[in-house]
Amino acid sequence: MNSMMFMNMIMINMILNLIPSYNKNLNPLIMSLNLLMLAIMSSLNINLLSNYSMCAFIMYLIIIGGLMIMFLYFTSFINNLKMMIKWNYLIMLPIKFYLMFLTMIMFLLNINLILSWIKLNEINSMNFINYLNQMNLNIEIMYMYMFNKNFITILSMIYLFMCLTLIVKMYINKKMSLRKIN
Repeated sequence: MNSMMFMNMIMINMILNLIPSYNKNLNPLIMSLNLLMLAIMSSLNINLLSNYSMCAFIMYLIIIGGLMIMFLYFTSFINNLKMMIKWNYLIMLPIKFYLMFLTMIMFLLNINLILSWIKLNEINSMNFINYLNQMNLNIEIMYMYMFNKNFITILSMIYLFMCLTLIVKMYINKKMSLRKIN
């Protein structure tokens, strides 16, 4: 993996953390934007870490389809609400940018150490794949769960857990049914 691509992925991941998720009134538009950026991030990671670009494209289409269904669901149940931005978010935004800048500087100072660690893990993974190939086992299934390559699976689990948590958090305070009764 190219070091600049790796830095861009880290930068996108840090920008994802700048989106507010601690507000009392969670707006479905903000959460959908967060999920869309996470979908783009996960499909880019899948494309970088695997040889099959079709898998990343299919996963992106599935996530976008789910987001479209969620958007239709929210627009049918929620009236026109004003988007409220808390002052805490505006106060914390420069601090978050400063922390992101410090993290990027620390990453740039230690880039050789990080890249050597990634190359060492790649070599260990390839040695294990060669061993499995000699044993005539199904490599593609085992490849997904190896130490350095299981990032896609873990990212998918985190994505599903985050969707579940956000939807439950949005509707936990509702004392009425979600469906309007005319």
